[in-house]
Amino acid sequence: LRLNLQQKILLLVAGTMSLILVASSYLHSGRIRSLIEKDHYDNAVNQTVALGNRIAKYNYFSNQEDLQQEMQLVVSSRPDFRQIDVYEDQQTGPQLIATLTNGNSTNNGDSWLITTPITNGQHTGFIKALVLKSYHRKLISNLHREYNFILFGAVIASVLLLYLLFIYFFRKPVKDIVQTMSHARKGDLSARATIHRDDELGEIAIGFNQMMDEISSLNNEL
Repeated sequence: LRLNLQQKILLLVAGTMSLILVASSYLHSGRIRSLIEKDHYDNAVNQTVALGNRIAKYNYFSNQEDLQQEMQLVVSSRPDFRQIDVYEDQQTGPQLIATLTNGNSTNNGDSWLITTPITNGQHTGFIKALVLKSYHRKLISNLHREYNFILFGAVIASVLLLYLLFIYFFRKPVKDIVQTMSHARKGDLSARATIHRDDELGEIAIGFNQMMDEISSLNNEL
């Protein structure tokens, strides 16, 4: 497969941008996942601490029915809470006084075990909450998909813009020089290249025109 200079440059740029796209997508996915998981974990800890504070404030140790209702409120509003266990410290050691499992929560995926103490003037204990890590997996996938879509569109737009700029700044001046050289080879000593801009291609056109002036002068002398 023989490629011209324009195709080689565009292929090189497209390949480089594709590598950047893959690397950026990978880093973005990891970063977004890390940030969302951290926020999810902090929110779950705050929810567990708030539940412990309510249990201590209203002394739900002495009212199992109200304790179950309070736990049910948390589980109903937080599907990522797979299980909540409440323990009370007794002389024989911690005793489980209430437990609640979220029947709507899936058992797939890793979970955090969050523990927070409960203390009031009459009782002490602690809560153990089993919280699903991958609860926001769909959100992460959607964000990653949208980011890739935008980034892929930006790459395509950049390549197209580069192609148009390449045609305007490089292909047209080179094509004019090549056509002028073709006329000169056919014997047209008056052929002169058009100088489009003051750059390297302009210097080539100037050099070609100077060479044609010298050849024309030598031909007139002969």
